[in-house]
Amino acid sequence: MGLPLRLGAPEPPRRRRLAGERRRRRLRPTHDPNASREVDDMDRLEDRWEIADLVSAYAEGVDDGRSADVAALFAEDCVFRAYRGERGTAEGRPAVEALLQKLLGTFEATSHHVSNTRVTFSGEDRADVVTALHAWHRFPSERPDGILWGRYRDTVVREGGAWRFAVRELRVAGEQDFPFGWISTREP
Repeated sequence: MGLPLRLGAPEPPRRRRLAGERRRRRLRPTHDPNASREVDDMDRLEDRWEIADLVSAYAEGVDDGRSADVAALFAEDCVFRAYRGERGTAEGRPAVEALLQKLLGTFEATSHHVSNTRVTFSGEDRADVVTALHAWHRFPSERPDGILWGRYRDTVVREGGAWRFAVRELRVAGEQDFPFGWISTREP
């Protein structure tokens, strides 16, 4: 026969962890079942937060027009594809900064809204990231404002202790008053 239940009665005490004792569970990176090093769940959560901050820092820097700061979010040996063709692709951090200066100089203002960031780790210091995008752009002329809906497809790497974009590609699902030779979200 068990103890009678009373409303408002305190729950029995649970075992508390001792100082320094941590609950740890190990898991392997998503795409590499043969990985030799196991990664802690908490480490992966921290990595996810840092990667989400990287994605947000990019949007904030672009909206503030800080091309040098945004370029610093990229790995030294990186690729950035903003739109179709050679003119829309930059390889290496200096080329990314130059492309960003050119693009950001086209607009009076922008507002990039990123959401639904999905991170898939492919190694201890590498991950694939997909982020939804809604971006508004004000042109300096009488031209109507341009709007984009799409996704960023990224590969990020840990470089110098920080997560950085190794590959960043903009894929557009739709646009309004903004024909720019975009790469479609449906293209392979």
